[in-house]
Amino acid sequence: MKKTHLFTTKEWLEKLRIKIFASADSLDEAREDAYTALPDSPKHHVDAALDRYHNTLIETVKQHANE
Repeated sequence: MKKTHLFTTKEWLEKLRIKIFASADSLDEAREDAYTALPDSPKHHVDAALDRYHNTLIETVKQHANE
């Protein structure tokens, strides 16, 4: 199966985990870091992967806060 840019982007985000968010002052800064690190990936794919990852991260933190 051929990897798409989105899949490659998702793999990259999974590899870095929270690092891109921990080192960035905002989601916009994290986006800029991702655009720089993934110059061959379309920005809308990077945005989609970051949004999905960010929302998953927020839900995970909320779940742990409620335990």
